[in-house]
Parts: sequence; structure tokens; C-alpha cells
Amino acid sequence: MLDENYQVVSLSPESLRADVDLMSRTAATPGGVSGLLNTSRELYVGSWFHYEQFVVAATWSLLAVETAIRARLGVDTRPPFRRIIRRAFTEGLIDEAVMRHVDIGAQLRNGLLHPEFQSAWTPSMSRTTVGQSHLAISGLFPDNSGCAAEPSTSTAVQPGG
Repeated sequence: MLDENYQVVSLSPESLRADVDLMSRTAATPGGVSGLLNTSRELYVGSWFHYEQFVVAATWSLLAVETAIRARLGVDTRPPFRRIIRRAFTEGLIDEAVMRHVDIGAQLRNGLLHPEFQSAWTPSMSRTTVGQSHLAISGLFPDNSGCAAEPSTSTAVQPGG
């Protein structure tokens, strides 16, 4: 796996944990959304033991983005995800770049939740999706301090746990 400087990094539970420890998150994020993000990070790290969890981690992070946008807009589950993305952009909650990323994420999420076959993602594919989901949500729920990053307090995943 390559890091952000295109240097080879050995894949291990520790390197996967290091990835998630750098992902942006805020204390202002509502509990339900934060819980979905936490699950996506744990699934990402647990992918060391079960490779197929990389795609599940990404899917869970995309569900967190949808839940976060719905919470910020105060809408229920009826309007389609892509419609509320456009509304979030129109209301100034997200900028155009975030809107494009989130819209692509919505399309990915739809394909992942209505599969025609088993998907498998590489660690880099999952890391990008999970990381971008964290960034989008940090932008929706910034801390009062303006700090968008909070270090992780989680521990390394153990086999079977």
C-alpha cells in the first residue's frame, strides 16, 4: 500500500489503525453519525483479518455522510440522498467540491446496497472513501474551536474481535 507521499507501507493492523487515527472528526458530530463513522473505522482496521470488510467500511462511511446531511437539513429518510446533496449545496452547507465527492459517494452507496455481485475493494479505495466521508462530515459539524481533527483513542484490533 502507498502512503500520501507514495512511499510503500506494509499492510498491517497497525498501519490501518494509523490511517484511521489521521481521519478528521469533530466533537460536534452528533452521536448517531459519530457511531457510524466509528464503525467504518473499526471495519477498515478489521479488514486486515477479513479483506471483504474494506468495502463494508466504505459503505458504512457513506451511510454516515447521508445521515449527517439529513441531520443538518432536518429531513427524514423520504427525500432521495442525491436530492438532499443538491439541497445541502444550495443552502451553502457544502461547497461544490464536497458536493461532487458526496454525489459520487451516493452513486457508490446505491451500487453497494443493491449489488448484483460481491464487491472487493483495495485498501486504498476504502481509505479514500472512508477518509473523504470523515472530511465531509467534519465540514458539516465543525467544532467551535475551528479544529476539525480529533485524535483517535481506539486500540488496535485483535483477531476475532
